[in-house]
Parts: sequence; structure tokens; C-alpha cells
Amino acid sequence: MSTMRVFDGFHCGMGIGGWLTNYKRFNVLPDKWRGPLSPGDFEHFDTYITEADVRNIAGFGVDHVRLAFDQIVLEEAPGIYRERTFRLVDAFIEWCEKAGLNVVLNLHKAVGNYCDIQEKVSLLDDAELQDRFIAFWLEFERRYHDKPGVAFELLNEVRDVESNLWNDLARQTVERLRRANPVRGIVIGSTCWNSPKKLDCLHLYDDRNVIYTFHMYSPFEFTHQQGVLMAGPLYYNRKMAYPSDIEPYRDYSRFVNDDKNPYPNDERVDKAWLCKRLQPAFDFVAAHPDKTLWCGEFGTIRHCRQEYRENWMRDVISLLMEHGIPYCVWNYLSTPNDGNRFSLVDDDTRAILSPRMLRVIQGREEKTMWHPSQDTAWELTFEDNFEGNKLDETKWFPGYRLGRVEYYNRIGFPNAHTRGWQPNPPLAHYVIEDGVLHLRVDKDTPMRDKPATKTVSAVTSAIYRYDEAPNDFKDEVKFSQKHGWWEMRCRMPVCGSGAYTAFWLHQVGARNQEYSPEGVRQGNPVGASPAVEIDIFEWVGKSPDKNLFNVHFTKNGYKAFSCPCDLTKDFHTWAINWEQGRITWHLDGGPIHTYEGPTPEGEMYLLMAMFQIGGWVGEIAEDLPYPLDFEIDYVKVWKKK
Repeated sequence: MSTMRVFDGFHCGMGIGGWLTNYKRFNVLPDKWRGPLSPGDFEHFDTYITEADVRNIAGFGVDHVRLAFDQIVLEEAPGIYRERTFRLVDAFIEWCEKAGLNVVLNLHKAVGNYCDIQEKVSLLDDAELQDRFIAFWLEFERRYHDKPGVAFELLNEVRDVESNLWNDLARQTVERLRRANPVRGIVIGSTCWNSPKKLDCLHLYDDRNVIYTFHMYSPFEFTHQQGVLMAGPLYYNRKMAYPSDIEPYRDYSRFVNDDKNPYPNDERVDKAWLCKRLQPAFDFVAAHPDKTLWCGEFGTIRHCRQEYRENWMRDVISLLMEHGIPYCVWNYLSTPNDGNRFSLVDDDTRAILSPRMLRVIQGREEKTMWHPSQDTAWELTFEDNFEGNKLDETKWFPGYRLGRVEYYNRIGFPNAHTRGWQPNPPLAHYVIEDGVLHLRVDKDTPMRDKPATKTVSAVTSAIYRYDEAPNDFKDEVKFSQKHGWWEMRCRMPVCGSGAYTAFWLHQVGARNQEYSPEGVRQGNPVGASPAVEIDIFEWVGKSPDKNLFNVHFTKNGYKAFSCPCDLTKDFHTWAINWEQGRITWHLDGGPIHTYEGPTPEGEMYLLMAMFQIGGWVGEIAEDLPYPLDFEIDYVKVWKKK
């Protein structure tokens, strides 16, 4: 399956409203009181969200936060900005950086575009307001120019206006921002309150760093049930269930909208019903695989029955994940003054409202994402579930790059890549227990002089040996393949400095490696692809929240990925979908990173290793908690038929 361009570092997020937006009910204020900020407003801004909240959000396993704010909170008058509140944004970004979270800065309510209040002068009808809007975002770029982990969402929920009016203003804003920063992530949503139906009206940019967004609140009578800001749910004043028979929803439309025949073709409101409403978003992904689509907001009102909230969130997230669409749930915490309270945490303890809700947000509740095992266009080409107590010799060689030392000796450069520390013979030290392969480094195994000596325990599906008769190297390949889906389920060891694990793909052939016969680290021969190795991951013990992805030796193949979970506690599934010119990394079924560029030209083989090596992964700690076990539940590979 070809995948959409990934929104790097923005896979699963949580929005923050109620702090710098939705801090009071503007619909009950007269016009003269809507613009000025009160002493109570500033007290609220200074105290409502703290660094502890950011740490709390990071603990939920998300990778980004969408910070919503109103223009008047940060701008006192045209071109005059409030340093007091900007300092809060400065601090918030710093907290997020410390917690490993990326940030979307979302202009929730702009002067002239309050999503839930009709204003006398519309932003899209007033040139002065538009100039002010562009200058506002340029001020953000000036302040946060050196913050690559911050994306700008230009405007939340543009009202139901002519799409070309919004497209024109967005295009002007992008052009001005691009002069200052050609790579800033810029998020642009559809009109009609970010409706999926309006995605096809958006102007599309030839710009990989422009992200498109939409919101999901269907059915509105469920997500906003008994809400006090919208007349319909307030008037109907009835609790709604999900999933549900269609009749309560028909009754709402008859009672509130005077519809004579509402929902004529529906029998239930359930996941299939939601899928129809999200179909325009799925169509956008299919039509524009070179673009990135992000669902920036969805949720249910707080007083909805918790079970129904979880059911609806589960189905929405499941549908998004099935189509590779990253998402951001709404909302961490809402004040009592927010007429539509969508809080996901307790007001006082700020703990998530239920363990199930946390699993739902993380995409771990009944997820049904695309996988090659469920696609008849794909076939399984390799599988090892590590049954029994010995390696399957038809699939693996126990050892690290067998023949490599001999190779460098033969070409006259025995020290080209110092491997004197390899066990001799370089066999893997492993244990298979309960269907799990443990690649193990212990105090005295693999054999070495002392515990802190460099060593490795590895298995590989191909090797090469010198053959006297043809005076050349002979490849011995038990499995190799070009392209496809390569997957491992594993758990990382509790270790520390000096140790790391690896899941690599290497080219078949002794002379297709990363070192030339002269011992120079290089790519393939001139005119060939520079891609000679794919690192599905390198996990470094001294930085257990980081995983390194790479396509050696391309210019932009490196990526350090911050993991949203503790990889030493539970098993997780890592995979890549390797296509011509593109590789997409997946964690637990969801896409997390995409590389586009040169990819290997030939077949690749598998290599998995538990290293105790020192050097670039830190000096080998003397107190490593032996044994160091890289636990592998299974390895599977698919390819298109």
C-alpha cells in the first residue's frame, strides 16, 4: 500500500484549549467587553497551565501538543504585542522541548473570525484585518524562527465563507512566511469550520512543509449534546448514545431542524456511519499521496456518558489510523467558563478520565489499521516465530556479518573497520524461551576477556565467504528481498551507556557493502544508488526514548525519532514499507516517519543484533544490568504479488 506523506513528529497529539482561548463565554458579553482583557484573565493565563501539565500530557504517550490561543490574548493592538502573554508561549515551548513534544501553535480565534460568534466585520472582507493577520504570524516567525519542532496553524475553523477568500489570505500568509523560513511547518484548514467536505476546495501548494487539516464532530447532535453555546443541542436537551439506532438522531433533526425525512438511508449511527462522513478526507489522501493530511481536532462534550465518548473516539481514531492520517484529540482541559467542555482529564487531579480513554487516544483500543496480512495483493515471504529452543538453520546464520573480517583481510585492509573484538568464532549468544528469541550479552558470553570488552550477539539471513576456486567471495543467502513490508515485534533491554540494539537490512554481496576495497566508507559505485543499508531502527541504551532510522548513505536518510512509550516495558511492533524512492516507518501499526530519496537497487537481507560496543553510543558502563536481552517475538516480511 502506498502511504501518504508523514507529518514527522506529529502522529498522535492532544490539544490545549481553555488556557489562552475559551477562557470566558464571549457569547454573553456585549461587544465593548469582548476585546479588552481583565485582571482575572491575566491571573488565569499565568496559572492555569504549568510545566507539570506538559509532563502529564507527555506521559499519555502523545508526541505533540496543539496550543490554541486567541489573537487578542497576544496582540493588544495592530502591531503591538503583549510580552506578558508571549512569555507564557515561550515557556510552554521550552517545557514541550524538555518533555520531547512537538508543538502546533493554533490561532483559535482571530479578530474577524470567531468560530462560534458572528462578528460585525469579517476577517475575509477587511483588508486591514488581513494585513494585521499576516503581521501577527510574521511576529511568531520572528520569535520562533529557530524552533523547527513548532508548526503554525494559520486559523482554526474558518467560518462558512467562500473558499477562494480564505485561499487568497492563506496564500498571501504562506508567501510571506516562506520568505522568512522556507521549511516552517504550516497547517491550513478547510472552510465551514474545517469540514472534511471542503477539503477539495483548498488551494494546494507545491510545498512538502504545508500540512492540510480538518476537524471531525459528526454527528453534531452527539458530540455537542446538551451544549450551551449552540442553540440546537441546548434546545433539544437530550442525552445521546453512540453507537445507536438511527431513530434518536432522526428525532433531533425533526424537532430542531423541522426535517421531514432525516437520515433516509441510515439505520444506525456507528463506525460505518462515521466512515461515510470521513470519506472526503480519505478521498483527499488517495488523490494526493504527496501531501500530508492531519485531523487537528475531534472530541465529545464532557457530560456525555463516558462509555459513549470512548466508543466514538475509538471508532474515529481507528478510521484515521486505517488511512494513515495523524491526529490530535480535543481537549486536555476546559474551564467551567467554556460552554463546550471537551476535557479529557479531571479538573483537580488532571488524571486521564479512564484507562480505556487513554488506550483509545493512543490508538491501542480495537485498532483495525491496514496491514499487508489483510491485503490479498500481498504475500508473506518470510516468517519466524521462534518456536522450539534452537534457531531455524534454514533461515538464519548465528553471528555478526560472518566473512567480514576475512573480507577485509583478503583485500589487504584488516583494520578498515576494527572488528578484532568480534567473538571468535563470531557466533550469537542467544536463548529461545516461550517463543521469544533473546539475543543476549552477559558478563562472560559471548566469550571475551572481561565484561566491559566490546562484543555483539547477532543473527543474519545472509553471509559471504571467500572461495579459493574462483578467487572471489561467495554469497550464502537464506533470505533476501527487494522492497516490501519488513516487520519485527520486540522489547528493548534495560541497559545503559555503551549498549544498543539494531534491526538492519543490508545489501546482498560482499562487494556491495559500505566500505570500498580501499577501506573508504562510501556508497555504491558511481551512477548507482547511494543507499546501501536501511536501519529499521538503532535503539541506544543511554537515550532510551530515542530511536535512530537511517538510509545509508543518502543525504537526508537520517532521523532521530522520539518514542511516545517506554520500549523496555512492553513489546512493540516496528516495520517499514520499502517502495521505490520511498520508505515509511511504522510503530505499532501507525506511520511515524517517511523518507523520500534514493533507495537500494538490489535485494537486502536481515540482520538483528544486541551490541555492547562503546564509542558513539557512550562508554561501556561498568554497572550494566546483565544479562542484556534484546527480546524478539517474531520477524515477518511481505511483498506485493
